[in-house]
Amino acid sequence: MTLLSNATGYKPDVVGMHGLKGDLDSVLDDLNSNENGGVLNNFEVVEYVDGLAPGVFIIVKGKNVGVANELNYLLKKGDRDHHILYRPFHLASLETPLTIAKAVLNHDYAIIPIEGPVSETVAVAKKDIKAGESIDGIGGYCVRGLMETHEETVEKKHIPIGLISGNVTANQDINEGEFLTEDNVSLDTNTTVWKLRKLQDQTFK
Repeated sequence: MTLLSNATGYKPDVVGMHGLKGDLDSVLDDLNSNENGGVLNNFEVVEYVDGLAPGVFIIVKGKNVGVANELNYLLKKGDRDHHILYRPFHLASLETPLTIAKAVLNHDYAIIPIEGPVSETVAVAKKDIKAGESIDGIGGYCVRGLMETHEETVEKKHIPIGLISGNVTANQDINEGEFLTEDNVSLDTNTTVWKLRKLQDQTFK
């Protein structure tokens, strides 16, 4: 979702996204604006729904009467303001190597970021972490990822989860559910990912 956000400019509506439970019928009502009975503070956001996996979806609105009428006619869901376009599968294990091959052999791409970071996936403690404890990275026992805007990451000095790599230790006790920050952990500045991140930060200052 962070990759999608950085390619479209669409941000998470709230930290971590809403992550509602739903289906193709309920999601249009739930992912609507607050004033229309939904949960969204803003439109043009990235979001996931527990219940639509393994598919992918986008919610669209016709920008003129002709398109709106055509959507109502073709999708056979009645007279709606918004519609959901849904693909009921996501073949990551097949799509990933094909995308890599296209990039290497054809110099082609599937998705590219817009200029400058929009969102980040930052590290949050999965469990209580003691001062001095070594912290493992993605897929380990210590941290999980949570999505937020790049501005929030910078302002609150949160740590992008990819930087939890190499020899990372806690500077103080960190409670379960607490964000890892530049103050409460010491990062490994010798890793390639840390050096690349610093280069990115300097580029987009």
